[in-house]
Amino acid sequence: MIKIKLRKNLVYLFIYYASWYIRKINKMLFQSIFDLDFTYIFLFMMTLGEFFGGLSLYLYQYKSIKHKTETKYFKLNSFHSIELTSLNEIRIGDKSIKRIILIFLACFFDFMEFIIASFHVPFFDKKVSPTIDSRFGCITTIVSALIYTYALRIKIVKHHKVSLIFMSSCLFLSFILEMVYKQDEIGIGDLILARIFVLCYLACVSFTDCTERYLVDTNFISPFKVLMLEGIFEFIMTSFFSIGKDPFKDFIKAYNSNSAANFALLIFLLFNHLWLSAIVNSYKIYCNVILFINGEIVNGLFYGSDFYNILFF
Repeated sequence: MIKIKLRKNLVYLFIYYASWYIRKINKMLFQSIFDLDFTYIFLFMMTLGEFFGGLSLYLYQYKSIKHKTETKYFKLNSFHSIELTSLNEIRIGDKSIKRIILIFLACFFDFMEFIIASFHVPFFDKKVSPTIDSRFGCITTIVSALIYTYALRIKIVKHHKVSLIFMSSCLFLSFILEMVYKQDEIGIGDLILARIFVLCYLACVSFTDCTERYLVDTNFISPFKVLMLEGIFEFIMTSFFSIGKDPFKDFIKAYNSNSAANFALLIFLLFNHLWLSAIVNSYKIYCNVILFINGEIVNGLFYGSDFYNILFF
């Protein structure tokens, strides 16, 4: 008799995917009801979601370890518990300055991912297919492999190289097919530039994930502390980025032009986006740096094609 047993890591991945799609549906519902530009507000929601998600789970783990009780959810192994229990000064890994720089770089790439995807790619309107993330998603695995190989000096085995060559060939073929079957009303220059922007923000995903994993694996920092600090840095960056652009003008417009019921619905959808962002970011960083053993290249799992990644593993 064949028995099928689901490991907890698959449950974590399922929750990540489910919350990501629910957040996407929530955003689509929001945009269909309210014909307003809330891009800046969504950016603030993302940063606050990272902060509150990281802070709540970090405090949960810290309290459990301090009282010597086992955490029921989001368990950390003994190596990653060092940072949480270092009440005495334990010096391991990189120096504090380098840690801060790496956290800043992680949040910078995450910030740039949102900026490119939300401000630059939509500029091309219908010139970018809604399924392009899936078709070009393997770039995240390719970039992650290059980072692990040349920056972190982690060796990859022969079947990894074969998989990377195959994925690179598929990516190149997809790019060529985009050129061949382009729409007549789209200039070749705009088409190429739009695809380059997509590749850039997908590559930012790899830089963020690899940096986060390095911080946890090498410096034994709690992933949720990293997420919390990223939220702080990104909130500051968002505040500077919003200077002179009146980011809340559409929110004020919605308050003045909608009924009390519609405005209450708007607040409800924004609150949903906030807590869903907290869930998405928390499960994403946990799955990236905890659930998989060191040395595996797992970035691209969340944006790339499942076929590519199954082949790669």
